Amino acid sequence: MMILHPFTRLVVGDNLGQFRRSYQKIMVVTVSVTESGYDAFTDSALGIPDSTNGTGLIPSFSLSWVPARWTVVDLPALNPYQGIPPGVESGDYLIWVGRRDYPMMQVCQDEAYSYIEINGLTFKLQGNSPDGLGQSHEYRFIARKYKPVFARP
Repeated sequence: MMILHPFTRLVVGDNLGQFRRSYQKIMVVTVSVTESGYDAFTDSALGIPDSTNGTGLIPSFSLSWVPARWTVVDLPALNPYQGIPPGVESGDYLIWVGRRDYPMMQVCQDEAYSYIEINGLTFKLQGNSPDGLGQSHEYRFIARKYKPVFARP
């Protein structure tokens, strides 16, 4: 059994409070595509000289800003007693959003070409789970670096 001293709790509480205040706005880019002469077998356009640049897909973009907390995963520095999410690799980002923004992030995760931007870097959401004790107040997403097929204008 671990014995906590008052000083230890003060340091943990201070660090936790500092971490909770560090919300930043991240850009959620939702990409909806319309097929225009798309061939699923070859994953390209039926006719190369068309207006879709040879993809056979016409993208439309929806940009949103979401307040989120995020951190870069460094596996040796993670505390295994706090729980490491399954599927996390070193270099991934962990992103926490509130309940209000969860549906938008879920749509971004489910859409094939949608992604998020953090400080000019693009990421694809890989998985999510509720985060918190008892009633969930936040959702944790795993994000991997991603080169978008359709870059936003």
